[in-house]
Amino acid sequence: MDVLVQMGMFAGRSHAMRECALAFVEVCEALCMDKDDPQNFTRINVLIDRISKNRDQLKQSDLFDKEEGITFEQVETMRKALN
Repeated sequence: MDVLVQMGMFAGRSHAMRECALAFVEVCEALCMDKDDPQNFTRINVLIDRISKNRDQLKQSDLFDKEEGITFEQVETMRKALN
């Protein structure tokens, strides 16, 4: 959760959970209504844009710092856990 908070620059864990859950619900709703065009996924697209902008604003060395930042191993662990 802390990685999501940092990457998305959310106010905290609960804010990150709310935003991600709302995006998930919107995607489910759109798919259940046979609206599979990615343009219908407005919340998830906003999150993607937000993380992309934040990634560009943060220095990559800070974001992926060995001691305090997010490591590539952490991102890989999250990806595997979600699969």
